Amino acid sequence: TVDKILRGKISIIQLKKGFRYGFDTVFLAAFVNGYLKKLKKKKISLADIGSGVGTISMIIAYKNNEINITAIENNDSYIEIANKNIVRNNLQKKLI
Repeated sequence: TVDKILRGKISIIQLKKGFRYGFDTVFLAAFVNGYLKKLKKKKISLADIGSGVGTISMIIAYKNNEINITAIENNDSYIEIANKNIVRNNLQKKLI
């Protein structure tokens, strides 16, 4: 399925069955974004371990200009979808 978050600013491809993003995903990304805002660092590098289809990473990347995120996942299906999501949302320069 294709779902939109952040009032349609991010489009997420995810499987119909199995893990799907929810409130906890968006809440965690918002918490990280709040923390990063307090740091006031210009350049930030993060790792998202167990990134799934990349929802948290994409929310963080969307909200932060000078950031590099490495998303790590061991499920080949999720990696394939995450790569599509990154391109779909034009986040290739911020997220690998």
